[in-house]
Amino acid sequence: DVCSSDLTTEETWDLISHGEVRKGMTTDECRLSLGYPIRVHKVTGGYETWYYQRKSLDFTYKKLERIN
Repeated sequence: DVCSSDLTTEETWDLISHGEVRKGMTTDECRLSLGYPIRVHKVTGGYETWYYQRKSLDFTYKKLERIN
């Protein structure tokens, strides 16, 4: 059973098509938008940071929390 909040919205697909991300996007959506990160740092508790050339993304339980 899939919850509607788990589905990628049309607005999110528009962001992905322009190579953009926003808070609340999933790790899969961010990977589709920006490609694979240069490096991933995972820590216990469901936290991970993805590093790109000019930015880093902080995730909590596979949801984007902060763009640095």
